[in-house]
Amino acid sequence: MLIVSTPTKSLQDQLVELGAEAHLRLPDWEPNVDSIAVVVGADPVDVHLAVGVDCDTHDIESLWLTRVRTFEVHLRNEQRAPRPQLPVISQPDATWSEQAERLIARLRNALGSSVYQIDHIGSTAVPGLPAKNLIDIQVIVDDLGVALEMARKSRRAGFVHVTGDWYGEDRDGTKFREEVAVDADPGRPVNVNFRQQSDPVWKETLLFRDFLRSNNAERDKYAVLKRSLEQESVSVDDYSELKMPYIRAALKRAGTSPV
Repeated sequence: MLIVSTPTKSLQDQLVELGAEAHLRLPDWEPNVDSIAVVVGADPVDVHLAVGVDCDTHDIESLWLTRVRTFEVHLRNEQRAPRPQLPVISQPDATWSEQAERLIARLRNALGSSVYQIDHIGSTAVPGLPAKNLIDIQVIVDDLGVALEMARKSRRAGFVHVTGDWYGEDRDGTKFREEVAVDADPGRPVNVNFRQQSDPVWKETLLFRDFLRSNNAERDKYAVLKRSLEQESVSVDDYSELKMPYIRAALKRAGTSPV
């Protein structure tokens, strides 16, 4: 069942005609009221899926068929949304931080008090930095058991746990286990990294982000590297790996994490 809440009655009527069932108000965890919130479940309290989108700039029927219904199918089948296999670097988008805040609000609502903190990380968290149109989020928990539990529970916020062995690397190249969830929404690529508090990777991730935020020369140097890798048409996996020497060196230049 797809239950939809919208900011206007006319928009709600359009969506009901397309197969939605109406609910009277937007969920409390959706901070932007100029959006469509879609919930899957018998009751809006049982939130398994939500997508907030701009209402005025979209063909609602196309949006419903190509994004919302596809999102629901992906999530129901625990299937991640497809992504390009080559990196595509976009110009900086001033709305990335706002989009991340909304995603983090949904995660906080879904995960509850079992997490220490949730942060927007990666290149989209650095103003003025070109990046893949992919929002990275980091969730800090007690241990790997909780990480697994939270990655699975993130389904209530519209994410899909990706099974397998996933690692984050510190400045020395040491790898630390983590859990990962990704988007079911074809309209908003997201990676969510669940890391345990005792590992250094999460602090170094914030240090690298803040170093680029405060140092335009380093930010621009990193942008040049990203563009050159895009032009080489490396795979997304190779793209991530080939950036690591720069990231490790930058972390050493940045010094000690203030976290």
